[in-house]
Amino acid sequence: MSLLAPALGAALAAASVDPPSPGRDTFLECRQLVERQSFVAAAQKCAEAANEAPDEPDPHLFLGRAHAALSSPTLAASQGLAVPAVSEADAVAHRRLAEASLRRWLTASAAAPSDWQRRARPLGLSTLIALYLADPEAAADPALVGFAAELERTPGIPWHEQWLVATVYERNRRFPEAERALAAVIAQAPGSGACTQLAQLYLQPVWNGTSRFDDFVETFEKCVSAGPADPTGNFAMATQLWSKVDRDHSLEAARRADYLERGLRHVERALALDAEYLEAVVYKILLLRAKALATTDPASQKLLLDEAQAQSARAQRLRSAGVPLRQASERFVAVVAPPPAPPPPPRPSAAFPVTPPPAAPAATPVGALRVGGQIREPKKLVHVPPVYPEIAVTARVQGVVIIECTIGVDGSVVGTRIVRGIPLLDSAAEEAVRQWKFAPTLWDGVPVPVIMTVTVHFSLS
Repeated sequence: MSLLAPALGAALAAASVDPPSPGRDTFLECRQLVERQSFVAAAQKCAEAANEAPDEPDPHLFLGRAHAALSSPTLAASQGLAVPAVSEADAVAHRRLAEASLRRWLTASAAAPSDWQRRARPLGLSTLIALYLADPEAAADPALVGFAAELERTPGIPWHEQWLVATVYERNRRFPEAERALAAVIAQAPGSGACTQLAQLYLQPVWNGTSRFDDFVETFEKCVSAGPADPTGNFAMATQLWSKVDRDHSLEAARRADYLERGLRHVERALALDAEYLEAVVYKILLLRAKALATTDPASQKLLLDEAQAQSARAQRLRSAGVPLRQASERFVAVVAPPPAPPPPPRPSAAFPVTPPPAAPAATPVGALRVGGQIREPKKLVHVPPVYPEIAVTARVQGVVIIECTIGVDGSVVGTRIVRGIPLLDSAAEEAVRQWKFAPTLWDGVPVPVIMTVTVHFSLS
């Protein structure tokens, strides 16, 4: 959902606005500036209008819209709007001012809204919710749940706004409501990321203290079928099925067999789309061995173990040829299960002996490994110090920002997340860390992505 809504001017101009008597001319100028998308001037003029008519809520809607646009200049540029670039710190400040203004307008106009306020409320609600969700570190907020519920009740709500509603529910741990809203999104847009989000939700142990794995399987298979040409979806499904069999020792034999069969089908589909998908070959080995251990027929078990051995040789050839790691697509990467522990070799049974095949190559990690234990902290090759934000210097703000960063296979920082931050310093810290460079981390001779925590210091002394 865009924070800018290019149709804002038409939507509000079509309504009959009765401007407040005090500061009438200032308010009308504020409104016109927003409609012309002159957001810098609008922010100043709308603030004047709000000060001249402190008891009137309406200037705060336009003030909030102006600050919302200024909080996302990249998004504005993608929509062809001339919004000046701002620093990360200023973008955060604009976002917070926008949130405060929109909350004030929505609260003040809720009791007895005029006709135009009723028309404008969905716009104000969706903008406020989008701003709230733009901050991944924002705490749960019961007031946002009420605003989300109001937006959900709006007739004809588009699917992308329904998705905003679902995400607010999930962030505030209202999981049944999130499930309902995500299902409504999927019904309208089955290929959207809401499908993966609902599947992930079913994997979380938040349903009376446990997950809903079968609901996950049913939902995620629909997600995968919506992107049939993407092998990473089938691979992600196979990793979750293997992980369930490997870790849940309470599974009945029939359920384990079903999950193994499903996993093999999905990994075969991934390999049919990408024959050099090394990680998929490794999981095929694991699934074949698990199925061999579960069977009681000697002939069937031998066939499975022979196939696992053939896949081991295939994996070794791919690794020797330098086949790179396959990155899961953005739609599915969050659902890929963590790398499994190496499986135990088949054990002889009283009914028939089993000769274990040669060990399969170590499973190539499908996600970033956390630094610690055998995974050593990579050596930093390039250090870029943070640029102290001028607003933080003026405010005499200093301290430490702790960041969890993901380092790619080439040693570059590909992702950051604030663990403990200082609002006026967070963006500068992240911007500096993203420019750092590390020596690649090797796992069994293969470069792998890793996750580690770093500290960025800000001092005025």
